[in-house]
Amino acid sequence: MIKIHLLFMSLMFVLIFTSFLFILYGKRKRVIIHKILSILGISSGVVGIIIMIIFKIQNSYPHLKSSHSIFGVTGFLFLLSNSISGYLITKGKIKLKILHKITGFTGILLSLIAVITGLIRNLF
Repeated sequence: MIKIHLLFMSLMFVLIFTSFLFILYGKRKRVIIHKILSILGISSGVVGIIIMIIFKIQNSYPHLKSSHSIFGVTGFLFLLSNSISGYLITKGKIKLKILHKITGFTGILLSLIAVITGLIRNLF
């Protein structure tokens, strides 16, 4: 189950980071690709987190006891709030653009730290 978690969370990171790179050069077509990649990335992250929750419940492991899990969940919450603000921007809430940029960058950074702490934990 951990390998499935790794697969979905890796997919999330790649999709979200690619989405971020597409929007840096923001033409209209790229905004649509940004939306699609973001939706796929967040969906993959939801599946990855659910898989880990099920694994921990089945094995009676504690939740949020490692730096990897804390950075991962926090990063995911930032990315989730980023998706919500992005959706609201498309509905005319332009004032949320700064929040959208901050939560996106912070979410990607925290997710990268989660990846690194997960790798370090598994190496040693």
